[in-house]
Amino acid sequence: MKCRRPWVREALERAGGDTRPDVSRLVGAVPDLIAEARRRVAQPEEFPALLAARAWWAVPRLAVATVVAVVLASIMLFVERGSAATRATSLESVILGGASASGDGTGDVLLDAVLTAEKNDG
Repeated sequence: MKCRRPWVREALERAGGDTRPDVSRLVGAVPDLIAEARRRVAQPEEFPALLAARAWWAVPRLAVATVVAVVLASIMLFVERGSAATRATSLESVILGGASASGDGTGDVLLDAVLTAEKNDG
């Protein structure tokens, strides 16, 4: 049997030689194997471990950003309601009077279109 790679030839020669198992190389490699296992445990290379490490840093900052966004949205909502309440017309005044108090429509495009269509038909 002809082998092209020297390490394959060496392994086959060792396998065919002595009948006693030689574990000296395995015993010699045990400290290196233990050191490699400790290194892998010490360095979290897996995605969940990395994600947990990053989340520990990011979650408080995201919470602050969320609070700021909610406060700004609330302020904008109250400002919009305050300005809209001063110029709004009630539905009853539109139905009974046919137009808003200022005469420029109801402020609702759909309701203005319906009222205009009713005025043109009648």
